[in-house]
Amino acid sequence: MVLFNPLDINWHDHNQLMGSAALLLSSILWALAILHVRFTASKSSIRELMPWHLLVGTIIIAISALFLEPHPIIHWTAFSIGLTLYIGIVATALAFWGAVEISQRFPAITTSLALTGVPIIGIICSLFLLGEKPSLFVLISLSMLIIGLICVIVGDYQEKKPNT
Repeated sequence: MVLFNPLDINWHDHNQLMGSAALLLSSILWALAILHVRFTASKSSIRELMPWHLLVGTIIIAISALFLEPHPIIHWTAFSIGLTLYIGIVATALAFWGAVEISQRFPAITTSLALTGVPIIGIICSLFLLGEKPSLFVLISLSMLIIGLICVIVGDYQEKKPNT
């Protein structure tokens, strides 16, 4: 909640409010998805269910895009088409499959904290590659994410270490 700090939000910026709401909603939905995958038995395999999950997600995103960006300006090139196809078909499918597999094999807390590696890498890359200047709240959030990740790794290691 430090990264999503009400004191750091510009409450008059509609775009920032929409982005913050989308992030908060997506994190809640992701947590529910991890719990659902972990605690419900499915008669179908991930490979059978994945196209349906992606189709439902695509429909939701397409409808949202129509309302939020009704007249987009898109410059289609061979590169942008290839990139869109790669992201939509390969990257999303592999990430979804990997996340579900991890969710089924590890405890929910380990899964959710391990997946915080994604924003950690994103924040670090934005600092070094894009030269962004982090706020105090971003630095505190990054520190808390890293400490949480280390605690999970050490805890899992201690749990698996044979008693001597």
